[in-house]
Amino acid sequence: MYKFVSAAGGGGQCSLLSEEASNPTHTVGFKIGNGDDYSVWGLTQAVGAALASPAVVADEAACKDACSAAAECEVYVFKSSDKTCTLTKSELEEASISMFHVVGAKLYSDLHA
Repeated sequence: MYKFVSAAGGGGQCSLLSEEASNPTHTVGFKIGNGDDYSVWGLTQAVGAALASPAVVADEAACKDACSAAAECEVYVFKSSDKTCTLTKSELEEASISMFHVVGAKLYSDLHA
């Protein structure tokens, strides 16, 4: 995933939100399409703006379902250490562009089938 922030007068800065494969602190699921599936990453970085305080849930599937049920939710953040779920939305930043790449090995439906 990347984020490019343009600078006044041209140019800008590109930053990467890289997956932490060895020791992620939480799982992040980005809604794709109509919310029928999610691109899932293990991260240590914060993502999005929380819609509400974290809630305790049974498992990651319950967190995903809560995000699917909330139209304003674009990303769920699940911490398995304390089973907390945070539903988040994107933040509009007019000077930036961001993108993430989705592959089959990162789809919720493939990871949890």
